[in-house]
Formats: sequence, C-alpha cells, structure tokens
Amino acid sequence: MTIVGRESISHKEFSDYLHASNDEELIEQAEKVGGISGLLIAFFFKGGNTHLGCEFTHKALREYLFAEAVVESIKQLAKHAKATPALVVRSHYWRDFADDDPRREWSRSLAELLAPQWLTFPVTSQILNLLEWEIGRAETISHREETTKPLTLTEWRYVRDGMADIYDWFAEGVPVRPQLAVVPKKNETEWRPPYLQELIEEQFERPAKPDILTITPPRLTTYDGHLGAALMQLTAAVHLWVREIGLRIGLQDADRGSRVQSQEGHNPLRFRPSSGSSEYFWWYCARVNAAGWYRTTTSWSRGAQFPSGAFLRGVSLTGERFNAAYLFKADLSHADLRETGLLGADLRNADLQGADLRDSDLSGADVKLANLSQARLSDQSLSKSQLEALRYKPEHGFELWTGDARQGIAEE
Repeated sequence: MTIVGRESISHKEFSDYLHASNDEELIEQAEKVGGISGLLIAFFFKGGNTHLGCEFTHKALREYLFAEAVVESIKQLAKHAKATPALVVRSHYWRDFADDDPRREWSRSLAELLAPQWLTFPVTSQILNLLEWEIGRAETISHREETTKPLTLTEWRYVRDGMADIYDWFAEGVPVRPQLAVVPKKNETEWRPPYLQELIEEQFERPAKPDILTITPPRLTTYDGHLGAALMQLTAAVHLWVREIGLRIGLQDADRGSRVQSQEGHNPLRFRPSSGSSEYFWWYCARVNAAGWYRTTTSWSRGAQFPSGAFLRGVSLTGERFNAAYLFKADLSHADLRETGLLGADLRNADLQGADLRDSDLSGADVKLANLSQARLSDQSLSKSQLEALRYKPEHGFELWTGDARQGIAEE
C-alpha cells in the first residue's frame, strides 16, 4: 500500500504482491491460516466484503510495518558478510554492480521500497527510531525471543559501507543509466534499459489492450528523486549511530577509498553525501527536487525544496558550496560544516547543535530559531542581526573560534 501510495488495495493486488515477493515462509503462513483472507486478519486488516479490498484498521499500523520492512531490508546485506567480507568500491562510476555482487540484489530490494513514493515524515521517523534501536543493540547483544534478530557491530559496519556504496550508486546516476552488457554465450554486447525503467515495468501492470491507456506511467526522474532523498537520509543515519558506538569504544576504521565517506585520522567513518566535490551535493539535491512536490516535515508544499526537514545528522559537508540552500528544519546537528558556503541559506528552525561551522560563510543566512547550541563558529561568522534572530530560541550557547583558538562561549 505504501509503495503504490494508497490506503487500500484489492485482494488480487495483495495476492499478486505476496507471490511476487518469493517469500516462501510468508506464503506458507498464508496457506496455513486459510489463504489470503486469513493472512489479512492476522495482519490487522479490516474485515468484511473482500470486494472492498484490503485496508488497515489504522494507517499507523501500515506505516510502522512498512518501516519494519525497510529496516529488515537494510539488515539483509549482513548475511553476505562471511562470503564477501570486503565490499570493493566500484572502479567505474557509471557501471552497475556485477551480477554476483550481493549489493546488486540488495540495491534492488531497497529501491523497490524507496523509489515509488516519498518517505513521509511519520514513516521516516519510524525508520529512524528503529534503526537507532537496532544499531544500539550491537553494543550489548541481548534480546528476547520475540524481538528481531540483532546484528553485531562488525555486521553493522559492513552494512554501513554497503549503504555508502548504494548511495554512491544513486549519486553517479547508475539507476537511470542504460548499461552495456555482454550477451551470455555470444561474442557480442547489448544495451540494457536503466534499472528504474525495469522497476516501473515490474510494478505496473500493462493494459489488457494496447489501445486502452489505463495507467499513467511515472517518470524515471520521479523514482530517482524519491530514491535519492531516502538513501541520503538512511545512509546518514546508519553512519551516525555506528560512528557514535565506535567513538565510545575507541574503534578505528580503515579508509575504504569511498567517494562518499570521510575520516579524521583513524576515527570511525562519516557519511559524505557530496562525493568529495564542492558542488555535487547541490546537484544531488536538485535531482531530488526534480521529482516535484517534495514532502516537508509538516505538509505538502510546492515551494518546499530538499533537503528541508531532512535527517543529515553527523554528515561531512566540508568545503561544500551550498549557497542559498533551503535547509528549513533540516537536522544537521553534529555535522562537519567547516569552510562550507552557506551564503544566503535558509536555516530557519534548523538543528545545528554541536555542528562545526568554523570558517563557514553564513553571510545573509536566515538563522531565525536555528539551534546552535554547542556549535563551533568563527568569530565573524554571524552578524549582529543574525545573533538577534537567534535570541528567539532560549538557552543558546555556542563556541566562538578564531583560527584554531577558542575565544569563549557566547550566550544570550
């Protein structure tokens, strides 16, 4: 239901999705409880006339179960950790994962969930809460029998690197690039359609007659935007909570050479959504906004732009040029924003708690109600009018720095 963007689907659609999932355990369970109807009751669907289709008694149940499905899908890569212990960064930026690469199947399973629709604020919140809980369990693996199977910290580090690679796969436009492939058992090559085109064809039934247009096909741009917004936030989340555990226990990471990961010394890796370029992050956000009608944290709005309201906690955007950015209500707490160009940016209500903004250009930025508690700023970062705007939010305190020397704490 979440994938197709509706509150209900027909019994036939539910049956088709069930069998298309190839989940033998779920199919067997459905047969044991009396087929699809029995499974619907077990999954908290409204009962009654089957011709009315399937609908949850409350949409919050659907949102939570969808969030569970996303998190469990993210965790699935860990099962390949023993067979494929090293996830090698793709050598050709434009090329898809090889057929025998576990990230190929994994990228598809995630895209099936994330590309068709925007992740709404309630669903995103559920996913983030579940991810924080799941990763937090890696410190002390103890669980009751009825909870989901936890991953070890080693497995979560493996998943973290996989998420970085899947984001890089999106960032380089691989899902919308046709791929040149070798035809098996033939000494020739052929062009294969972009993956997102294949996904759209799989998820939409073709009309019974070619002259009757019964569906409106979505744009590849739309699926690309949905996928990018979701992957950027979920990759940030996995990196954040794995890094927090790593810092607490003194864990060190090796540099993988990934374009979308950064590191200070041997500290745990940060997520770098800009791929290391000073302008790419802006362009990736533009691809997301090209989908149109980006959902903000509160409502639909034609004027809203990504990454407003986005979860980007702990990311590294050092040296990025992101002038006039729309960062309203964005969560950039504890982010590394040194030397970042934020000239004229909309930072209203943004969470910048603990962020490192030294030598960033905040000229003309709107910081009204922004949270800069414990943030690090150069002494000339904020003008008098910007400081006045911050006073609308109580209990602010941030560090003022000149070069590498801390000058003290500025309080209201």
